[in-house]
Amino acid sequence: MEKNKDIKEMLRVNKGRRVRALVVRPGCLPEERWVNTDGDTLRGIVGGPIEHAPLDGKYLVLVCCEVGKVLGYPPNRALFHEGAERPYDIIAGTFLVMKEDLWLEDYVDLTDGEVDEYKKIFEDPVCRWGYRL
Repeated sequence: MEKNKDIKEMLRVNKGRRVRALVVRPGCLPEERWVNTDGDTLRGIVGGPIEHAPLDGKYLVLVCCEVGKVLGYPPNRALFHEGAERPYDIIAGTFLVMKEDLWLEDYVDLTDGEVDEYKKIFEDPVCRWGYRL
């Protein structure tokens, strides 16, 4: 077990590095960007304390400002459950789509397929899919 801890610690040397992510700003199409993963950078992009919400039930997360609505940030995307008439949430302000590696406790690059899939999902301000935030 100690050996796994050492390996994990060695791999975490890169914590705070740049990873491939999507940045989604209010009224704009999603942009593929290389983003620094340190907390200060993420807070700067979303405009405050960060909140993680699962997107795919596995590793993809929506990273947004935890208090965006309270701070009066503009509405960005309305989220609907599949087949629903009303949104279950509206994301306020800029958010990111990122991928977490739970073993390393860090972010990793989105794949080409994930970038394409989530660009398509978030190109419309009204997002409909079956995952819950």
